[in-house]
Amino acid sequence: MRTVKFSAAILLAILGVSVLSGCGAGPQEVDKGYVQKSTENAKVARGIFDATKGQWDSVSPADKKKLSDAYGSDANAKKVWDSMVAPPSGGAVPGPKQ
Repeated sequence: MRTVKFSAAILLAILGVSVLSGCGAGPQEVDKGYVQKSTENAKVARGIFDATKGQWDSVSPADKKKLSDAYGSDANAKKVWDSMVAPPSGGAVPGPKQ
């Protein structure tokens, strides 16, 4: 019985160490393509935003399509727009469509 408890304790200790060490304990590689696309999309969105003085109703259908394509849907494009009008405090906005 004592051997079973000792074996269980060793097994739990090994399991605990492996869980705490994580799956990829080293630094994670940055997806440079995602960062580049996000930056380009943000520049496009900001350019359209500035050109229309932040008025969604003034955005042309062609520009709305650009935003929709960049952010994956009309709803996401509108969320990004709204976040430029009233920046969230600590909230996330949709990323680029991949």
